[in-house]
Amino acid sequence: MSQAASGQPRGLSSPGELVFTTPTPNMSIPQQNQMAPAQPAQPSEEFANITALSRDLEYGADQWIQIDLGYNIIYVMPEQTAKARVRCLLACCPCLYGGIRNAFNIFWSRGIFRTFIVIVSCIDVIMFFIEIAVNDGFSSPNDNPLIGPSYCAFQRMQARISSAIVYHKQVWRLVVPIFLHGGIVHLFVNVYSQLGVGVGDEYRWGSGFMALVYMFTGIFGNVLSSVGYPDKISVGASGAIMGIIGCSAAHTAVTWEHAEPVLRNTQVFSIGLSLVMLIAIGAAVPDRIDNWTHAGGFISGLCVGLCYFRKYCVSDLAKVVCVCAGVGIVCATVCLFVILFGYPEGLGIVEDGRFWAAHNCSYLPDT
Repeated sequence: MSQAASGQPRGLSSPGELVFTTPTPNMSIPQQNQMAPAQPAQPSEEFANITALSRDLEYGADQWIQIDLGYNIIYVMPEQTAKARVRCLLACCPCLYGGIRNAFNIFWSRGIFRTFIVIVSCIDVIMFFIEIAVNDGFSSPNDNPLIGPSYCAFQRMQARISSAIVYHKQVWRLVVPIFLHGGIVHLFVNVYSQLGVGVGDEYRWGSGFMALVYMFTGIFGNVLSSVGYPDKISVGASGAIMGIIGCSAAHTAVTWEHAEPVLRNTQVFSIGLSLVMLIAIGAAVPDRIDNWTHAGGFISGLCVGLCYFRKYCVSDLAKVVCVCAGVGIVCATVCLFVILFGYPEGLGIVEDGRFWAAHNCSYLPDT
């Protein structure tokens, strides 16, 4: 997402979100480029000499549209945004604006390949190949329409299974499923989403906080799913991705007074659109979508974001609310663990033998 390169707090992003702003007239273009403290951002080469281009094209430096991607700042001539092809490119994959070669140069020169989100995405792809190897190939589309392995492969790969977590204390099944996916379609959607929503935010937040948000919200989503869907197998990074979106929403809320109206309105629209799409997909295919994980990821990300970004709050009351959100999500996490391990029969968590018999699998506790 983009933000004017000033001293005010930056906004956050979600997939496909962009904000168009203009640089201030009294500041030269290179001076405005800010990124993570570790490596200051600079415009890509195609836009580095924007002031000279402005003279040639009779544009003022303050008339170019500035798009801050977090890891890079690009500049677009106003009439370009009216073209459908350009708008589609900027909305779907803005890193390719300026050409594929320029995108690769930015990817390597800015060290994007070393970011937490890119590393996690690579792990997701590797784990999917392992899933297929464990399954001895792809399952029939009738068994798995997402083009992936079978339920038995998910079992062996340590998917989220409430009975195994409760009765055999395999608590790692709350963590490992974050890196597993149900098929090629599932993998593509999640990797595309987390790269689109995560890379820019990681440059704004820092890798440490991004890793915290990603892992905590992913685990919280799996815990809530274990309680809400005790008889289902669940895999995927959707909870963690929703956590990042929730954290973005929290930042938008606490920085509302600092952000420009155009910026914050675009943030609200983009976050709202992402939520509407996920809710619509979940409602359309409830048997294939783990809505509990989505809800848990978003709520936990929202609470973590409110607590972490409380320093931007204007009023003392807002700061108290943000602290309460942080305390609340910690208490909710403890309560969910107590409910999951203390009252499994009340949740309807069945014994392993009955569960695997229903899925034509034999339970392998040592795998």
